[in-house]
Amino acid sequence: MRTSPEAFLIAAIATLPLLGAPRLCSAWSYPAHKTIAIIAQGRLNAAAAKRVKELLGSASLADISACADQAKRSAVNCGGVLELPMMPQTRQWHYVDVMNTMRASEASVEDACDGNCLLVALRKQVAVLRDPASSKRKQQMALVFVVHLMGDLYQPLHCAEKMKDGDPDAGGNERDFPSFSMNLHHLWDLMIMTNTDGYAVDFEQLAGRLKGGSAGTFSLDDLSQAAAETFAIAKDKIYPEYAKHRGHTPREEYIAEMQPIAHRQVGKAGASLGDLLNFALTNPSSTGSAAAGAAASEATHAGLRSVQTSVQLFHLPTGLSVTCQESRSQGQNRLSARVLLADKLEARERERLARLRHEAEKERRRRRGRSRASKARMLKEKHHRADLKKARRRPSSDD
Repeated sequence: MRTSPEAFLIAAIATLPLLGAPRLCSAWSYPAHKTIAIIAQGRLNAAAAKRVKELLGSASLADISACADQAKRSAVNCGGVLELPMMPQTRQWHYVDVMNTMRASEASVEDACDGNCLLVALRKQVAVLRDPASSKRKQQMALVFVVHLMGDLYQPLHCAEKMKDGDPDAGGNERDFPSFSMNLHHLWDLMIMTNTDGYAVDFEQLAGRLKGGSAGTFSLDDLSQAAAETFAIAKDKIYPEYAKHRGHTPREEYIAEMQPIAHRQVGKAGASLGDLLNFALTNPSSTGSAAAGAAASEATHAGLRSVQTSVQLFHLPTGLSVTCQESRSQGQNRLSARVLLADKLEARERERLARLRHEAEKERRRRRGRSRASKARMLKEKHHRADLKKARRRPSSDD
């Protein structure tokens, strides 16, 4: 008998442990993370695939895709290649809580980050992957987190939250969804899965269906934009739909509307992860200032030696980064990159101050109340409307 989509989603909660998954708490489900990793592995170029092999041995990206979630709660053997200690301090690495009232912009995302969030964690872990001086163990741990956190970046409720009864709703964890007997966040963790997957998920087949994600090259400079786009999905689609029915939307109707969005996000996550690993694993850097390919490399098609002089600078307190490759001189590129980074920091600060002034003005107007003249105008307008209504009344026999 064919299992209905909603019955499958509910049953999946009990089924995931049988697949070796971690307990659901605050991320895409294990199948989603594993599917993202499979898509990414299929996009690796030869050099990046070789580097992954050196770091993981016989294990794959899919084998390590859920370890970062498990390590928040307990020590874990990750893919048979790495023992991770319990790391509760990494909980904040899995999300960036942009309040639902903010604009869907890179500045809003960076402000919400506050120096310790998903974006900063990703930038720091990519820097470890690119640092030739990092030990193999550090690079293995960095790869574990990059693989997992890139998936979290595309889960809408990891990039947004909304006030509920005076407190943040923790990305929908505090909003019950009675139609599915779970909360909104957990429902979205499972939204990727369909009734056709059955209870023994064919991850390769699932990845094949969803791999049509974003094409092109994804770099560290794209993280804020990706987070802003993910936030917009929660702000414009998930929270407004929930507000209409308070979690009582008919199950098949909700799945039909939201599951295609979840599938697109997983496809994008896999494509972006593959592109980012191609960059991180084939472009070594120096600490803080990443000179991409600073050493000369052989041009395979012409036998000529070419020097890559692209420079990437990181501002660790905010997680901002810039890349410059305008000149053939690495020194000139580094100087230009510093100017770009300074401009970016200045623009960020201007936006922050403008928002503070706007909020202060709103609060001032709210507290000020109406002026005497304003009250008089309002009263006059009320009297005018009353006279109009009186004139439109049907005449009585006494008139």
